[in-house]
Order: sequence, then C-alpha cells, then structure tokens
Amino acid sequence: MTVAAASGATDMDAIALSTARLVEHGQLDVAVGWHAVLIGLMANAVFKAGTAAILGSRRLGWMVAGLFAVIPVTIYFGLVG
Repeated sequence: MTVAAASGATDMDAIALSTARLVEHGQLDVAVGWHAVLIGLMANAVFKAGTAAILGSRRLGWMVAGLFAVIPVTIYFGLVG
C-alpha cells in the first residue's frame, strides 16, 4: 500500500493500470486492488492540494482540498449504494 500511495501521489494512471492488470491475472485480490487504487487516489488529491497551496496560496490550497473532499464521499455512497 505504501507503493500505491507513493505512485499515486504524482501519477494515477500507472497505479490504476498496473493494479487492474494484476487483478485481471489473478495475482492480486480484488479487495486489495481497489484499496490500492483508492489510496493512490487520495495521495494524488493530497499532493495536488499541497502543490496548489505552495505554488498558489494557502487559501487556494484549502479550496482545492475542499473540492477533493468530495472524492471519499462519492466513493462511500457509490459503495454503500
């Protein structure tokens, strides 16, 4: 999962595609796979919000973080139904 967080921080495509391939070939359990992608997604959101705060302003960082807060809520309701 550490690799998912580190990889997802800058590039979600790589972690999503490699995890999907591992699941498809039976080398990784589906539950572990979606957890890895979710961790990568959240690491990516944190990285982008931090970048916005550093390169823009603290206010911009909080605005971006607020927008990214929608991600876990959407995932939760998508999984719970």
